[in-house]
Amino acid sequence: MIWKAIGEMFPTITSSIDDILGPSEKRFFGSGYRRVVYGMHDVGVTSAEDGQVHAEAAIGLSYPGSWSKKKDGKERRPHFSTLDALILGAELAELCLARSHGWGYDSEDLARSWVRKVHIAAGAKPQEDLESLQATATRKAAPEIVLDDGFRVSVFSCRMGTMRVRLEVAHPHAPARSGQWSYQDRSTALCPPEHRYYGDGFKAWRHEIVDVHVDPAAPSARGTLHILPVDPESAAAASTFGLEAAYGPSASLVDLLVAASQLTQAVLYDFDGIRRENSDTLWMRRTTATAEHPHRPHTSDGVPVNATLVNPDRVVFGGDVWSTTDVIGTVGGVTLESAIAHRVGHSDIEQAKNATEQKEQ
Repeated sequence: MIWKAIGEMFPTITSSIDDILGPSEKRFFGSGYRRVVYGMHDVGVTSAEDGQVHAEAAIGLSYPGSWSKKKDGKERRPHFSTLDALILGAELAELCLARSHGWGYDSEDLARSWVRKVHIAAGAKPQEDLESLQATATRKAAPEIVLDDGFRVSVFSCRMGTMRVRLEVAHPHAPARSGQWSYQDRSTALCPPEHRYYGDGFKAWRHEIVDVHVDPAAPSARGTLHILPVDPESAAAASTFGLEAAYGPSASLVDLLVAASQLTQAVLYDFDGIRRENSDTLWMRRTTATAEHPHRPHTSDGVPVNATLVNPDRVVFGGDVWSTTDVIGTVGGVTLESAIAHRVGHSDIEQAKNATEQKEQ
């Protein structure tokens, strides 16, 4: 149930984010992201002793028809999302580390490696061709940043279609080796993706955001995030190998994006005076997520999560009115900074033009 004070710009208080955004099974950030199928083939890796390493692959994504339902019941055309970029970028970085340093998929050093920071920038328009994309990841030099625990930080520059991704991965020190490798798919390159978190392992977990407070006057939203297994047996095997396996189960950058995006939708739609079922697809133009450390264990009390809009504005582009804003979000020891936009209607000029055309017909 939603409790809302009488009058405009007053807080909304509810027990669940679903009360505001609708059932999770009908929303991309509710559960739709877990039903996306990733394909990767023609995988190649080249590594040099000076630390340079490059991976490339052909990737394809299949979104379910019910990935995001709105009031009109029409299927939205999916686009390559920030979440897709994070998952596939981390997977390519994982492959680069494994081949460059001679780590097997079950390596303890690979399991202790963790994603420290990611910056994702979208292209000039959403990437809607998902059937055949070229993906690359490159580390141009040996890691130079040394953390207090002796871990090194490798920086990977990735491209997936029109999306650009920059990943920082902290990992144990190890000498680089030279070589070339080719693989048929992501399973032969590392191991079956269901056993790696940044493969399909993240799909074994679901989210509940409870005790939600939305304040459009701030404008901000906060709640408590519970990360729960979809199925306890499959969740136990979901992060056996690969990046961050040594720290799981723990709150990840995926959890941050999923939770913060839902709170952002809640406060943005309230601030704009619209409901989700009447909204257009949210477009993340650029996003930066930063983790302080890899130890972020799940707890029965949940994890505080919040999102705050910064400098919200309206702009006219292509005859449409867009709501734009920066967002700052946090969950556990991870911080999110993002610039987003969504279409809220036509400009007055465009509306007048349409009205004139209708009268003339």
